[in-house]
Amino acid sequence: MFELIEIAKNGDFYARIFPIVLPDAKIYNPKDRLKCTQYRETQSNELEETMKQGGLANRQGIIDDLNLDTVIQKSNRKVLTL
Repeated sequence: MFELIEIAKNGDFYARIFPIVLPDAKIYNPKDRLKCTQYRETQSNELEETMKQGGLANRQGIIDDLNLDTVIQKSNRKVLTL
């Protein structure tokens, strides 16, 4: 997802990608896509809660991960509404 977001930032998205979808990707069923979105949200929430507990040495890296998760979740919401 990170790579796709970076490509999208540079514009001309559809001319720059060649999607290959594996048979087990489970992207065609809305329920499966929703499960993936819910999983990412749960992971982000758990990471956020862990950060609040403190004692983490590398907070900036974790904050970067949370920010990336937020961008990915926003992208997923756009895809789900297409």
